[in-house]
Amino acid sequence: MDNVIWFYPLTGCEKLVGEIYLHNDVFAIPSSYGQTINNREYFRGINIKNGELLWEREGNFSHYQLDSTSGHLYGYAHGIYEVADMRSGQKLINKKNAK
Repeated sequence: MDNVIWFYPLTGCEKLVGEIYLHNDVFAIPSSYGQTINNREYFRGINIKNGELLWEREGNFSHYQLDSTSGHLYGYAHGIYEVADMRSGQKLINKKNAK
């Protein structure tokens, strides 16, 4: 561990799920905590230079498509379409299909 610059610990039985995204100097990391039925999902943005937590929100998709130009993450699952910003973690669009 001589070359470790920083690390970000996960708590308890939290584990990484899905893909980790990188845009400019931000990692976006999805994780899950708890058992399958009652689990809670988190999405965090971490500064790659110093390990600082930039943002955190509960609830996310496990897989997004990253637009490397804009830094937006595009996701679709369970009839929900979402666009999120990597720098702020903010959901820019969150729409549910009408049935």
